[in-house]
Amino acid sequence: MVTTILKLRAPGMGYMRMPVFCWTALSSSMLIVAAFPVLTATFGMLLLDRYLVCTFSPTTAAAIS
Repeated sequence: MVTTILKLRAPGMGYMRMPVFCWTALSSSMLIVAAFPVLTATFGMLLLDRYLVCTFSPTTAAAIS
């Protein structure tokens, strides 16, 4: 969606002449692209912790001190 909006605009249409729908679609797509790697890493860590019993944070008092 981002590439389509940025590269396939009508000839002569600048960024400030784009409709509001294009701006909202572009902003929501950029937010999704920015958040997706963090969510993927978190989901991967959750799966590893649940099924392979990996520990990503110390939970005992000895590990904290």
